[in-house]
Amino acid sequence: MRVRAPGLVIALWTMMAEPATACLCEIISPAGGARVRSWSERPRIFIGVVLEVDPTPAGPSRQVVRFVTEASWRGAMRDTVTLVVGRNSPCADYVAGRRYLVLADTTADPQAGLVTSSCDYAWGIGYSAAVRMQVDLGAPGWRTPPMGRRSLDAYAKPIGTPISRRFVEGHVAFVVPSGADIERFQIGDWIGPGGGPVLFPAPGIYQYRITWTDGTVYESYVSMRCDPRLGEGRCQALPSVGGIR
Repeated sequence: MRVRAPGLVIALWTMMAEPATACLCEIISPAGGARVRSWSERPRIFIGVVLEVDPTPAGPSRQVVRFVTEASWRGAMRDTVTLVVGRNSPCADYVAGRRYLVLADTTADPQAGLVTSSCDYAWGIGYSAAVRMQVDLGAPGWRTPPMGRRSLDAYAKPIGTPISRRFVEGHVAFVVPSGADIERFQIGDWIGPGGGPVLFPAPGIYQYRITWTDGTVYESYVSMRCDPRLGEGRCQALPSVGGIR
């Protein structure tokens, strides 16, 4: 499935630039012992969109990131995988709703999820380095089943689910994304052009679909939740469906 640049503008989403030169390996390893590991050494290489990020996990991690997988160069993958970002990777900052090329390591415990290596970056799918790596890697050997045929669909709210157009206590404010190249955006029972109204879905994971003006389609999932760290009943629209190029 081909994906185009969305050019989306959505509440709470901050565009991330290419990794800055301040995030250099020698900053976290003054002795020079750490290095950026080549993609050829990685047991897991995949494309995924970030469903959720826990920015304050327990223990030595900086982030715990949950991805919806899309394609892999290292065999088939589950619908969702977790990446534990260590403090030795200060440039691996992930944002919910964005697509990434992920180079990860495994642990001895298969239930522990994937982990970063020293000096890893969060490679946005459109970053020049990520594009070059995909050229070097060639076509992925595995691609996810289409939406509607994934185990994630057992609890994700499908397109067609009723969504309120008015404020509802305990629901999440979701701004329909805008973009001149969006022909149609679908989530729940709302179908319309880009830049539509504010919707108020109940917390949960939702399917969504974008149809571009050239007829190509992108389908994925977005998380809407009430965060207990914000106080009882306080809900937030996670940064979403932005930066999927």
